Amino acid sequence: MKRGVFFVTAIFLFASAFAAVYKWTDEYGETHYSDKPPLDQNIQEVKPQPSPTPREIEQAKERQSEVREQLDKHAQERADREDQCNQARSAVTQLSQEGPGVIHLQTGAKIIATGKKKEELLRYYKQRVKEYCR
Repeated sequence: MKRGVFFVTAIFLFASAFAAVYKWTDEYGETHYSDKPPLDQNIQEVKPQPSPTPREIEQAKERQSEVREQLDKHAQERADREDQCNQARSAVTQLSQEGPGVIHLQTGAKIIATGKKKEELLRYYKQRVKEYCR
């Protein structure tokens, strides 16, 4: 008895794996797919694509890994650029104030500039703002 049930189930599973798929467009322009064709529509039978080989699957995983690495690299570059932009803007703000210009570096150090040195640093950091803050 168990063998009979198993055999019948296997036949149905095998047959459903090779069932036809039909494609048609209704009067509203909507595309439909089904295993049963409608009677009143112009249908097209869709042939399923073969399953990928183990080598193709491995190649796809490698490409996915490469793309992830590139995305991570670009995200890090974008974050670095944003940091550089923020530092340059902060320096421009600090150097634009009256009196000696004081720039606080991320390392904890300070640069205090007056006169020509202050003007040079202000030009330098304004250029960095143009470069990094796009």
